[in-house]
Amino acid sequence: MTLLHCSGPLAMVAFGLGVTAQPVFNADPEPNNLFVNAIPIQFGVAFEGQINTVPGDLADIYSFAMPDDGVLLLEVEAEQNGSAADHFAVRATAMGDSASIVPFLFYDPPPDIGNNGIPTLSTVRLTCLRAGLHYLRVGGLPQDTTTNAKSYRITATLRPMAFADDPEPNNELAQSVPLAQGVVADGRLCLGWESDIGGDAIDMWTITKSDPGPLVVYTQGAFEGDLNDPHAQIALSDGNDSIISDIDNEGEVVFGQNGVPLADTAVFFSASAPGIYYLQWFNPAAAPCWCYRFSYTTVAVGMEEHSGAAHFSVLPNPTNGPVELRGKGFERVEVIDPSGRRVEVIPMHQRSVVRWQPEIAMDGLYLLRAFGEDGSIRTLRLAVVH
Repeated sequence: MTLLHCSGPLAMVAFGLGVTAQPVFNADPEPNNLFVNAIPIQFGVAFEGQINTVPGDLADIYSFAMPDDGVLLLEVEAEQNGSAADHFAVRATAMGDSASIVPFLFYDPPPDIGNNGIPTLSTVRLTCLRAGLHYLRVGGLPQDTTTNAKSYRITATLRPMAFADDPEPNNELAQSVPLAQGVVADGRLCLGWESDIGGDAIDMWTITKSDPGPLVVYTQGAFEGDLNDPHAQIALSDGNDSIISDIDNEGEVVFGQNGVPLADTAVFFSASAPGIYYLQWFNPAAAPCWCYRFSYTTVAVGMEEHSGAAHFSVLPNPTNGPVELRGKGFERVEVIDPSGRRVEVIPMHQRSVVRWQPEIAMDGLYLLRAFGEDGSIRTLRLAVVH
């Protein structure tokens, strides 16, 4: 027996040995095949539609407003009237013309479609979209196969970005944004369609070194996808094409996947004279939607930071065994290894001296971050040599 989808009064008419089958989900309001006929949808409210149940009806277009930048998540239930390897693509755009409907490099594969009238549920992630009016197109794209009639139910939700956007424009040295030592800043690289035309792939920040010690940049990163080993890069220069070498990480900042930031990563830059420098974030992976958070400080081996009144020290330094952490008014000390990973947290609450045995197999320079009860942070570098 052959099952054919039809809509309206023909839905239950018999054709010889074949019998038509009613689509599982309701028809969408027609006409909505052009942008001027787009049907508004709301986040969290399911909407239904049909494709190819009527000859020529190969696409449905909807509109939605993004209150802020974010990731569009679509829960899609879809079924077709046969068992062929059929599918339809789902895309979004910020512009209402057919030429701009396929601008994104990164998006999840097309939704699964259940065979023989049995819906299949899948999630499609469209990343990332700027705030404002957008259009969602279901079907009618070059990736589609449209042999069979299909019906669907879609629920759209918005996931906020992990970190706030940086002040734009800041893609060039002349647009570099000043940032004081110890101040936390957020930024984003390659959101939405900008990533396909070379836009916003670089962020520039101006930093001030107050002493000649090495520069340490503390970073967190979240990538809105599931690339293997996603990472962005940072570079430090003096503004005259002179690059300051990175000690440990080769400028790489590892990002968490699917919008979940990783814990702090520390990137060390070699000692340089006090003065004005430029920190550049850039995206080497040619994929959109990176969010980051960072701050910076300058430290010296065995010496306390110059800011703040609280004293914190570690002895002996260098060490090949136990050390004493000394300081009043500190809650804890975090230990960051040479690769930038946080490997241990040492409690110090109501104690001025803590003896600590490094359970560390790797030689190198470790970062000790002492968190004060007053909210201040002191940073030291400890050399471990076995």
